[in-house]
Amino acid sequence: VAKTVVATNPADVEALCATEFDGTGRTVTETLNDLVLSIGENMKVRRFETMDGIVSTYIHGGGAVGVMVGFDVADVNGHDMAELETAFRTFDRNNGRPKAMIAHTVRGYGSKTITENDIWFHNYFANFKHKTA
Repeated sequence: VAKTVVATNPADVEALCATEFDGTGRTVTETLNDLVLSIGENMKVRRFETMDGIVSTYIHGGGAVGVMVGFDVADVNGHDMAELETAFRTFDRNNGRPKAMIAHTVRGYGSKTITENDIWFHNYFANFKHKTA
């Protein structure tokens, strides 16, 4: 049903139910009725919503509820302060969507000492021997 919603962009549930289901020549309602008869579970489309942009989905309540969450995402150069500031300022803080920033960085950027010396990174701590736990 989700593929049909994406493909046809119906205005409401009534329009969706009258829409042809995924190239079958049958409507969404007819297809759901066939599934109800074959598996014995009642199924209805009560509502739907479409979202643009980056989304994530998960099933909640033991399979009873499907959830879709939209994100505002900024993909920036993590070494460019002006780009970082612009990304923070352009996030729409009032839309209720979670925010995510992907800041691309290079290990030790700007410092030859750090770049060439692994003691600044995880290897030092992984190999460090503790006398007591």
